[in-house]
Amino acid sequence: MAYNDIALYRDVAAQIGTGAGYYETTTRLQRSHHYPTRPFFTVRHPTLAYLAATFGWARLQQALLALMAMAAAAWLVRIEHATVLERAAAILALVAGSAAIFSPLLVAVHDVWAGLLICLALVLRNGKAWWLGLVAVAAAIAFRELAICYGVLSLIVSVAERRRAESLAWLGILALGAAGIALHASLVHAATLPGDPVSQGWLGLRGPGAAFYDLAGVSVLALLPTRAAMGLALLALVGWAAAPVEQRTIILLFLGGFIVLIGVFARSQNFYWVLMTLPTWLIGLAFVPRALRDLCAAALAPRPSPL
Repeated sequence: MAYNDIALYRDVAAQIGTGAGYYETTTRLQRSHHYPTRPFFTVRHPTLAYLAATFGWARLQQALLALMAMAAAAWLVRIEHATVLERAAAILALVAGSAAIFSPLLVAVHDVWAGLLICLALVLRNGKAWWLGLVAVAAAIAFRELAICYGVLSLIVSVAERRRAESLAWLGILALGAAGIALHASLVHAATLPGDPVSQGWLGLRGPGAAFYDLAGVSVLALLPTRAAMGLALLALVGWAAAPVEQRTIILLFLGGFIVLIGVFARSQNFYWVLMTLPTWLIGLAFVPRALRDLCAAALAPRPSPL
């Protein structure tokens, strides 16, 4: 079996657990297995590796399960004006979207952690516990630097909604995240060698269907034929457009932003980027019947006669 990303992440955690330095170990392993080490973001942040070295992968899987349960409980409480069936379907969709955490191997994928943390941050955004959402996003950025995109979106929406305290808090989170990324970049640079492999770059130009294709491949939708799975992914967005939640607008902006991000920048090898939208994306399936009902009602509504 070919060496893959998961094997790399587990090898790194195993070696730093014996006292080896993270950046020297990671760049050496990536170099020896012909992985690029430049630019700096080809090397993951050390957060997950140090957690695995300290607590072990089994305990981290338990932590992910607890995080999923926390997110499910939060969504169950925060869905407004929803039927019992919609609430039950939303939780089932959240669990289905978190399916990766039931595999001990996939616990090593950074994007899985970031996606679940963002899902929790989204449901916490409105209300007294909004600051906990900032903590969740800060943790997501520590796992995967791409999570900073959600932080930028949250700042823009907070400014647009004139939430001064929240806007200032997001500025602080983004400054902290940017500082962490800059420190990471400098440490990666110090550990790389002139002849190290260089990434092919991030300009895949795969088009707007790329995110749907990737989602169909990495989620439970992979159990279905690809076109059917992509169709369900599209229906989930339709469901979010009719969802009875305060977070609907920012969720659609977040998912739409990642559709553009993946369509423009992700190569086919970057299929795992879409994991950052899970399980949020699939929760929209719970509201598809509501969306279809609203569309039918709008189509059948009597129109005023022209004067």
